[in-house]
Amino acid sequence: MNDVKPAQTLELDPKLIVEQSPQPVAPAERYRMTAENAYFCAEKRGFVCGHMLDDWLQAEVEIDRMLQQQAHELPEKKVYLEKLEASYRDWDARHETLKKGRVKQAWQKRRYAKKLRHLLASGRSLNSY
Repeated sequence: MNDVKPAQTLELDPKLIVEQSPQPVAPAERYRMTAENAYFCAEKRGFVCGHMLDDWLQAEVEIDRMLQQQAHELPEKKVYLEKLEASYRDWDARHETLKKGRVKQAWQKRRYAKKLRHLLASGRSLNSY
């Protein structure tokens, strides 16, 4: 008679919570994250009574694992970003060198063309140059 189906909801990806705050998590924030995750665990089960402690313990395990994983990933990300920035600086330096070389080449070509025009206008041969 009372066929109540749990509402379909979006699953919470706990990684999103951690990604927003890369600094160490305060105890109050960890508690909030655990409570939120426990709620979603209960929601997945359809809020069946008698499993509150199981949901909380599962949420704590997931949050702890997530925080440990984040602690290991942060140094790797930092090293990656440092290498990326170094490669950007290297490319910028190469680009500037190439630009200077092009400007010098263009200047030399203009100078050579001007000399050619002058020689041709004066009627001298190119061998005399």
